[in-house]
Amino acid sequence: MTGRASTPGTAGAGTSRAPLAIVLGGVVLAALLAAWLGWSSGVRLDRSAAGFEGLVQWLRANETEARMFRGGAALTREQVGLRVLPLHDVDLMRDAATPETKRDALLAETERDVDAFTVELKTALLPTLVVLPKWRAGIRSLAVAHPDLLASEDAVARVAGQLLGEARPALVRRAGWSEIAWSAARRPAAPDLRGDLRAYHLQTLRGSGCAPLLEVDDALLLGRCGEGDRAFWLLTDPDLLNNHGLSNGENARLALEALETLAEDGPILVDATDRVWASRGRSAPPRERTWADLARFLEPPFTILLTAFGLLSALAVWRAWVRDRAPIPPEADGVAGARRAAIDAKARLLRLSGHDAELTRAYVADRLQALAAEALGPHRAHGAAGVAQLRRALGRRSSALALELDEFARPDLPARDAPPSQLLAHLDRFDRFAERVRDALALSLSPTPSQDPDR
Repeated sequence: MTGRASTPGTAGAGTSRAPLAIVLGGVVLAALLAAWLGWSSGVRLDRSAAGFEGLVQWLRANETEARMFRGGAALTREQVGLRVLPLHDVDLMRDAATPETKRDALLAETERDVDAFTVELKTALLPTLVVLPKWRAGIRSLAVAHPDLLASEDAVARVAGQLLGEARPALVRRAGWSEIAWSAARRPAAPDLRGDLRAYHLQTLRGSGCAPLLEVDDALLLGRCGEGDRAFWLLTDPDLLNNHGLSNGENARLALEALETLAEDGPILVDATDRVWASRGRSAPPRERTWADLARFLEPPFTILLTAFGLLSALAVWRAWVRDRAPIPPEADGVAGARRAAIDAKARLLRLSGHDAELTRAYVADRLQALAAEALGPHRAHGAAGVAQLRRALGRRSSALALELDEFARPDLPARDAPPSQLLAHLDRFDRFAERVRDALALSLSPTPSQDPDR
């Protein structure tokens, strides 16, 4: 009976868990899908299918000096054998509009704005291979090479015309995959490259006016454009070098051979900036440091400064070691020795001042005011009235102390011509008098029980 009663409960629990598991599974799947979509839409342009970061890694893997350049330092001709300048802008004369919808963002033909003047300076300052745009932004976000994601032929032809400064050349595209026999042996000045290139919707130019190194049906694929300092290389189809195209056919091998030939075995740089980071001048070679650089700091005027600093340091050490030590070592007789040391210190101060009697009287007067404040509190009278209040308080306890107070309060004691020994004796008597006054008035310099922090 018990086993049968528990079976429906178990079945019910399993039934209730099933929808919960389905819901949790759906939530996890949705989260993973959202994360994947967010990651794919945020892939950096240089790492996407239309980017060129893979080209740099391929060149390095084959012991060719190459790097991505994202700005930060001026470049000179001796630092760069060839600059690869991929364009992701279909109109160099105006800025791209900001996409308003997700569809507009996927179909955007410009992903990295650059102006015509910047491109012209880049090609004039360094040997440059300009690569025409081909794909819309959707290839980066969706990671799919689809015909609908190709930039319009008119837009690519427009940017080509802006580069060449002539009538707009005609853009030619072949549908599907194209196998190209790369052979430039018939041109004496061209690199001897042989192999099969493979491109999706191959993109070429007619009527470019450039000297071709590689043509397909009399349409330019790779060539030399411009004259003199304005000359540059032009590649019409980026799929021969970008991350998407390097893995097709023999593109990777032929790209390596072609770029090494164009760079004349110099460093290759893939430019991912929209500003000019180059200079016509030659950079000075790095200067090696020697001991002479350090020796310059031992010559005038540094010699005077170092000498002064050394003397100042020696004076500070001497003062800390000799002058700032305890002037008199503590004596064995305790309180009496400390009192004698204090009296001797006072005597030295008085002798140095040259007005011994006046300073002694001023000192005793100040001590009397402090003694009155200690005995009568902060609300006492000040000056002679405060001393008179102290005398009345002492008279009620000890007439002898009151009479002695009158002696110390006299303005003519000690006399002006009193010798130092008499002044010291006067001060010593006053110290003993102050101690007796505290005893008589039940005063103490130590804290009361309520104030003692140790209690």
